[in-house]
This record gives sequence, C-alpha cells and structure tokens, in this order.
Amino acid sequence: MTTIVLLPGMDGTGKLFAPFVEYLPKEWSVVVVRYPKNEPLGYEALEKEARKAIPTSGNYFLLGESFSGPIAITLAKSADSRLLGLILCCTFMRCPSKLLRHAGSVLSQYPVSKVPFVLIETMLLGNYRSPALSKLLRSVVRGVSDAAYKARLRSIRKVEVSEELGSLALPVHYLRALQDRLVEERESEAMRGTLKHMSVSAIEGPHCLLQARSEQSAYEVMRFVAGLVAENGSNK
Repeated sequence: MTTIVLLPGMDGTGKLFAPFVEYLPKEWSVVVVRYPKNEPLGYEALEKEARKAIPTSGNYFLLGESFSGPIAITLAKSADSRLLGLILCCTFMRCPSKLLRHAGSVLSQYPVSKVPFVLIETMLLGNYRSPALSKLLRSVVRGVSDAAYKARLRSIRKVEVSEELGSLALPVHYLRALQDRLVEERESEAMRGTLKHMSVSAIEGPHCLLQARSEQSAYEVMRFVAGLVAENGSNK
C-alpha cells in the first residue's frame, strides 16, 4: 500500500486537503497532519507534532504544503530509507517575500482575525475562487487562534533550511503555482539551484494550488509517486 503523509499550510488544520484527497487513489493510505489550533507554536514545536504522524513501518511519501515545506524538508533530512520521496507544494526554504517578512510585525499589532477575508481570499485563491472554496477557506482560517498565526508568521520570518534541502539524496518534486501571489517563481528556482536533482511541475493556479487545481495537482503527485513505487519494487 502507498502511504502519503500530508503536512498542511499555515492554518494547520489539514481540512484544506479535502478537495485534493478526493482525487488521490482510494487504495492509498493518506495521513493528514493537524497542528494545534490555539497554541503559539513555531517550527521546532510543530515539527515534533508532525513527526508523530510518520508511519512506524512500511514505505511512505511526504508532502509539505506552503508553511509546512520547511518541516517536510527537516523531516526528510532525518528520515530513514522508508521515505521514498518528498513533494513540496508552493513552499520555501527561507522567508520567500518581503510581504511575509513584514507581516509578522504588522499582525502583532493587528490580529489575523481582523484582516478582511476578501484580502486573504485574494492572496490565496486569486481568480480561482469559487463559492465552495471560499466557504471552506473562511471556515478554516477563522477557526485558528490569532496567537497560533502570530507564532507561525514569526517562524516564517526566521526559517532557513537551505542546507537541509541541499543535502537530500532522495527524489524531490516541487509543485509550483503559476499565479502564486505569496511564493514567487524565483523561490522554486532558488530551491532547484540548491538541490539540482529536484524536479518541478508548473501548474496554472493560485497559492492554494491543491485546493483550486486539485485534479491536476493530484495527477502530478501520482505520476511522481508511481514512478518511485515501481522503481522501489524492481529494486527488491
């Protein structure tokens, strides 16, 4: 059985994976990591939470979305040979933009719960918004405490895992959203410069790629996974 562990974006609830999971093969075992909604935890503490979800037996894959990319990279760095591949989606190895760099200090004065939802929706979904996606995003975003968001934003400003990424020997695939307003193309290119064997799929879509372009994203993930599962089987 193919097992894939999904590490969520900044909301940390894992609920936003629902549209994407619908397109994954039913025979896959899907493990969704969920971070505490109300605790002000940074990357180090959240990595410990994510580590609890790693299967204790059998081969598996990791997928780190957005905020969780650095956690996925760190977990991959310390993983044993049971980890067959790492998938990174719309993510980064260091703070990817001035917007995010300054957001933490601004939001320490202005709670996330007070940010107009239309602004959040525009940054995350852009022209790919729909009534269903907007409803899902709103319920998820408003269900996490301001303290948790502030801690995560502070972590983004300081994160640096380029050394860990550059040392990975296992296969790594990056899903890049062509209309991403938070993580620009130069970040994925910088990551590919750090890890030469990292492959990239460029997909039309916004930062919430797994939600707005679920079917295409799932196809690219399945293609990457299938190749490695077949290779691993042939090597046994």
